[in-house]
Amino acid sequence: MKKEFDYLSIEYGRGETYANANIVVYGHGSYPRHSVLAGRSRRVYLEAFPDGSEAEKLAAAKAWAKENYPGVEVDEEINASSHVPIADVTAGLPGRDGHPEYGPVDGLDY
Repeated sequence: MKKEFDYLSIEYGRGETYANANIVVYGHGSYPRHSVLAGRSRRVYLEAFPDGSEAEKLAAAKAWAKENYPGVEVDEEINASSHVPIADVTAGLPGRDGHPEYGPVDGLDY
């Protein structure tokens, strides 16, 4: 059985539209074959731990990750953000930024 994620990271919450002091567990891997982003790196928000001291939140995040994703490597330190801007993830896709084959999609604001 293929693992859903290659590894899990524990970070402060940060994404395209949010940043906070919560400790968050993210799953890291690649988009599946059926996705238009197939093979590209992906980071998935899995769970947040907003309550308690930093040590308590970190302990809760580690325990949750090990219980819910057994067998998946957990980077157990609080890491710098691994957020990648959506524009970088979708770069080169048809309809983005005047793609030479398709051009921009009318009516969409990128």
